[in-house]
Amino acid sequence: MVRINYFIATIRSQETYLLNVINSAIEINKLFDCLLPIGGLIFIPFIGIILDNLTTLTILTILSVLSVIIDMLGLIPNSFYSNLLGIILLVVFRPFYYTVLSDYCSKVFGFKTFGTVYGLLMCLCGLFNLTQRLFDKWTHTTFSMNSTPINSVLVMMTMITSLTLINYIKSQLHRTNNILI
Repeated sequence: MVRINYFIATIRSQETYLLNVINSAIEINKLFDCLLPIGGLIFIPFIGIILDNLTTLTILTILSVLSVIIDMLGLIPNSFYSNLLGIILLVVFRPFYYTVLSDYCSKVFGFKTFGTVYGLLMCLCGLFNLTQRLFDKWTHTTFSMNSTPINSVLVMMTMITSLTLINYIKSQLHRTNNILI
Protein backbone atom coordinates (compact mmCIF):
# COMPACT_ATOMS: atom_id res chain seq x y z
CA MET A 1 0.00 0.00 0.00
CA VAL A 2 2.89 2.35 0.75
CA ARG A 3 4.23 1.80 -2.76
CA ILE A 4 0.87 2.57 -4.39
CA ASN A 5 0.27 5.71 -2.35
CA TYR A 6 3.86 6.88 -2.71
CA PHE A 7 3.59 6.56 -6.48
CA ILE A 8 0.26 8.39 -6.64
CA ALA A 9 1.64 11.23 -4.52
CA THR A 10 4.87 11.58 -6.51
CA ILE A 11 3.99 10.51 -10.06
CA ARG A 12 5.01 13.78 -11.71
CA SER A 13 8.47 13.93 -10.14
CA GLN A 14 9.09 10.21 -10.65
CA GLU A 15 8.10 10.27 -14.31
CA THR A 16 10.04 13.48 -14.92
CA TYR A 17 13.19 11.83 -13.58
CA LEU A 18 12.62 8.47 -15.29
CA LEU A 19 11.64 9.81 -18.70
CA ASN A 20 13.96 12.82 -18.57
CA VAL A 21 11.45 14.72 -20.72
CA ILE A 22 9.00 17.01 -18.94
CA ASN A 23 6.35 16.83 -21.70
CA SER A 24 6.31 13.02 -21.57
CA ALA A 25 6.03 13.12 -17.78
CA ILE A 26 3.11 15.54 -18.01
CA GLU A 27 1.43 13.33 -20.62
CA ILE A 28 1.84 10.21 -18.43
CA ASN A 29 0.56 12.15 -15.42
CA LYS A 30 -2.54 13.34 -17.29
CA LEU A 31 -3.25 9.82 -18.54
CA PHE A 32 -2.88 8.46 -15.03
CA ASP A 33 -5.24 11.09 -13.62
CA CYS A 34 -7.90 10.06 -16.16
CA LEU A 35 -7.34 6.31 -16.02
CA LEU A 36 -7.21 5.86 -12.23
CA PRO A 37 -10.95 6.29 -11.54
CA ILE A 38 -11.97 4.66 -14.83
CA GLY A 39 -9.86 1.57 -14.13
CA GLY A 40 -11.68 0.93 -10.88
CA LEU A 41 -15.11 1.29 -12.46
CA ILE A 42 -14.34 -0.98 -15.39
CA PHE A 43 -12.36 -3.65 -13.55
CA ILE A 44 -14.56 -4.17 -10.44
CA PRO A 45 -16.89 -6.74 -12.11
CA PHE A 46 -13.89 -8.78 -13.26
CA ILE A 47 -12.44 -8.68 -9.76
CA GLY A 48 -15.63 -10.30 -8.48
CA ILE A 49 -15.33 -13.08 -11.05
CA ILE A 50 -11.68 -13.66 -10.10
CA LEU A 51 -12.46 -13.77 -6.37
CA ASP A 52 -15.38 -16.14 -6.90
CA ASN A 53 -13.49 -18.60 -9.09
CA LEU A 54 -9.89 -18.76 -7.86
CA THR A 55 -8.36 -19.94 -4.61
CA THR A 56 -7.01 -17.46 -2.10
CA LEU A 57 -3.48 -18.72 -2.72
CA THR A 58 -3.82 -18.23 -6.48
CA ILE A 59 -5.29 -14.75 -6.02
CA LEU A 60 -2.51 -13.68 -3.64
CA THR A 61 0.09 -15.08 -6.04
CA ILE A 62 -1.41 -13.09 -8.93
CA LEU A 63 -1.53 -10.00 -6.73
CA SER A 64 2.11 -10.41 -5.71
CA VAL A 65 3.39 -11.06 -9.22
CA LEU A 66 1.45 -8.09 -10.62
CA SER A 67 2.78 -5.86 -7.86
CA VAL A 68 6.38 -6.77 -8.60
CA ILE A 69 5.89 -6.37 -12.37
CA ILE A 70 4.37 -2.91 -11.87
CA ASP A 71 7.17 -1.94 -9.52
CA MET A 72 9.84 -3.18 -11.93
CA LEU A 73 8.29 -1.30 -14.86
CA GLY A 74 8.51 1.84 -12.73
CA LEU A 75 12.27 1.42 -12.49
CA ILE A 76 13.00 1.47 -16.23
CA PRO A 77 14.45 4.84 -17.28
CA ASN A 78 13.86 6.58 -20.61
CA SER A 79 11.04 4.28 -21.68
CA PHE A 80 7.68 5.96 -22.14
CA TYR A 81 5.96 2.70 -23.07
CA SER A 82 7.20 0.64 -20.13
CA ASN A 83 6.11 3.43 -17.79
CA LEU A 84 2.76 3.66 -19.57
CA LEU A 85 2.28 -0.11 -19.27
CA GLY A 86 3.15 0.11 -15.56
CA ILE A 87 0.56 2.84 -15.08
CA ILE A 88 -2.14 0.91 -16.95
CA LEU A 89 -1.41 -2.15 -14.82
CA LEU A 90 -1.46 -0.04 -11.65
CA VAL A 91 -4.85 1.40 -12.58
CA VAL A 92 -6.22 -2.15 -12.81
CA PHE A 93 -4.15 -3.44 -9.87
CA ARG A 94 -5.24 -0.83 -7.32
CA PRO A 95 -8.93 -1.83 -7.06
CA PHE A 96 -7.88 -5.49 -7.24
CA TYR A 97 -5.47 -4.96 -4.33
CA TYR A 98 -8.01 -3.25 -2.07
CA THR A 99 -10.72 -5.78 -2.87
CA VAL A 100 -8.40 -8.73 -2.24
CA LEU A 101 -7.42 -7.24 1.13
CA SER A 102 -11.02 -7.10 2.32
CA ASP A 103 -11.82 -10.50 0.80
CA TYR A 104 -8.81 -12.10 2.50
CA CYS A 105 -9.71 -10.54 5.87
CA SER A 106 -13.29 -11.78 5.64
CA LYS A 107 -12.23 -15.30 4.65
CA VAL A 108 -9.54 -15.65 7.31
CA PHE A 109 -11.11 -13.80 10.23
CA GLY A 110 -14.83 -14.10 9.43
CA PHE A 111 -17.49 -11.45 9.24
CA LYS A 112 -17.94 -11.04 13.00
CA THR A 113 -14.48 -9.60 13.44
CA PHE A 114 -14.03 -8.26 9.90
CA GLY A 115 -14.52 -4.61 10.87
CA THR A 116 -12.02 -4.81 13.69
CA VAL A 117 -9.37 -6.68 11.71
CA TYR A 118 -9.78 -4.65 8.52
CA GLY A 119 -9.85 -1.41 10.52
CA LEU A 120 -6.64 -2.40 12.31
CA LEU A 121 -5.02 -3.31 9.00
CA MET A 122 -5.98 0.04 7.46
CA CYS A 123 -4.75 1.85 10.58
CA LEU A 124 -1.37 0.09 10.39
CA CYS A 125 -1.15 0.83 6.67
CA GLY A 126 -1.91 4.47 7.43
CA LEU A 127 0.91 4.56 9.95
CA PHE A 128 3.31 3.02 7.42
CA ASN A 129 2.13 5.58 4.86
CA LEU A 130 3.59 8.27 7.11
CA THR A 131 6.97 7.18 5.71
CA GLN A 132 6.01 8.77 2.38
CA ARG A 133 7.06 12.19 3.59
CA LEU A 134 10.49 10.87 4.56
CA PHE A 135 10.81 8.99 1.26
CA ASP A 136 9.92 12.14 -0.66
CA LYS A 137 12.42 14.18 1.35
CA TRP A 138 15.19 11.65 0.62
CA THR A 139 14.24 11.58 -3.06
CA HIS A 140 14.47 15.38 -3.30
CA THR A 141 17.60 15.88 -1.18
CA THR A 142 19.72 12.77 -0.73
CA PHE A 143 19.03 11.21 -4.16
CA SER A 144 18.73 14.42 -6.26
CA MET A 145 15.17 13.67 -7.48
CA ASN A 146 16.03 10.04 -8.27
CA SER A 147 13.22 7.90 -6.83
CA THR A 148 14.88 4.65 -7.95
CA PRO A 149 16.61 3.92 -4.61
CA ILE A 150 13.35 4.33 -2.66
CA ASN A 151 11.37 2.35 -5.24
CA SER A 152 14.01 -0.40 -5.25
CA VAL A 153 13.70 -0.77 -1.48
CA LEU A 154 9.90 -0.85 -1.79
CA VAL A 155 10.15 -3.55 -4.50
CA MET A 156 12.36 -5.64 -2.23
CA MET A 157 9.94 -5.19 0.68
CA THR A 158 7.06 -6.21 -1.58
CA MET A 159 8.91 -9.33 -2.66
CA ILE A 160 9.83 -10.31 0.90
CA THR A 161 6.35 -9.77 2.35
CA SER A 162 4.64 -11.43 -0.62
CA LEU A 163 6.86 -14.49 -0.53
CA THR A 164 6.48 -14.75 3.25
CA LEU A 165 2.67 -14.62 3.06
CA ILE A 166 2.44 -17.05 0.14
CA ASN A 167 4.82 -19.52 1.77
CA TYR A 168 2.89 -19.29 5.04
CA ILE A 169 -0.40 -20.01 3.27
CA LYS A 170 1.19 -22.92 1.37
CA SER A 171 2.52 -24.38 4.63
CA GLN A 172 -0.89 -24.05 6.27
CA LEU A 173 -2.57 -25.73 3.31
CA HIS A 174 0.01 -28.52 3.39
CA ARG A 175 -0.49 -28.92 7.14
CA THR A 176 -4.28 -28.99 6.75
CA ASN A 177 -4.07 -31.53 3.91
CA ASN A 178 -1.82 -33.79 6.00
CA ILE A 179 -4.28 -33.64 8.89
CA LEU A 180 -7.15 -34.63 6.60
CA ILE A 181 -5.27 -37.61 5.13
